[in-house]
Amino acid sequence: MIGRYPGDVYAGGNPWQLLTAVTAKSFYQGATATIEANGFQNSEDKAAWAELLNMENKNASTEEMAQAMLSAGDAVMYRLFQHVKDRDGHIDEQISKTTGVQTSAKDLTWSYANILSAMQERKKAVTLVNKQQLKTE
Repeated sequence: MIGRYPGDVYAGGNPWQLLTAVTAKSFYQGATATIEANGFQNSEDKAAWAELLNMENKNASTEEMAQAMLSAGDAVMYRLFQHVKDRDGHIDEQISKTTGVQTSAKDLTWSYANILSAMQERKKAVTLVNKQQLKTE
């Protein structure tokens, strides 16, 4: 779960659904970009992604890297889902860092928009990763 910035005190400084969804979206976009570019521009970029993704195999293939990015995005979205699933589709601004319950602005449009945007990016990434896997089989 992602908050606005270290030391944030607005409404308790809790994690925000919209920023958490943007984090997942970034992983999905990384997967898409990796497949579309057929890998990385340089070894430093690949090493940075491998470190971010806690990958043991530093020589992972393009497909393995993209799949790891997709899985990381899914893990972020699943964690978010665990905090919002019992609210019948209502998405508020924040999640209390002490109780795990949604709080602050109710039914915040930005939260919905960023979750939907992340899901659109996921669909694109999954399609490309699946196509790439079929090519290499």
